[in-house]
Amino acid sequence: MSLDSNEKPQLKPAEEFVNNLKTLKRADLAVLKRNAGRTVAESRGAMGLFYRVLPQKIVGSISEDIYFLVATLYPLNRQDHDGDFGATMRAVKALRGKTKENDSMDRRMNALLDSEFDSASGRPSAGGEMTYRLRQAVKLAAAAGVGINWHQLVTDLTSWSYPDRRARKRWARSYYGEQ
Repeated sequence: MSLDSNEKPQLKPAEEFVNNLKTLKRADLAVLKRNAGRTVAESRGAMGLFYRVLPQKIVGSISEDIYFLVATLYPLNRQDHDGDFGATMRAVKALRGKTKENDSMDRRMNALLDSEFDSASGRPSAGGEMTYRLRQAVKLAAAAGVGINWHQLVTDLTSWSYPDRRARKRWARSYYGEQ
């Protein structure tokens, strides 16, 4: 299958979404940042902006609130990092060195791994304990100068409530596993 010179390669929705976020102006990022911790329905002044950057494939899906959560977290830490969010938190822990705060990092990570999104109409939506804990962790990573793999974060959060807990297990392996 060859691409016409005028055709763009198809991006996965998460990649397209993050690329769209990276093109936003400071004022738009500020609007999203002020809505961190809210759902799309609870947002103030961000709905039009959000639907402008959301890939059409996602509009109306159960993942919409997850994408909004990521959109509101992105302005808190726009740095990039390899790996999943467990790897990000492991890098934060490593920067702190051998201190008592490492025990608190482990407790934070355990709490994050055990966190759930709120449920709306029997299906997970952004909000609740997971949203709160993730927002705090993103801020912690930003303060430490450690970035986030935003594409992977979107992908992981959309599968967070799957019964096999694959995203949680990956984060735990990345954070607690051998170097």
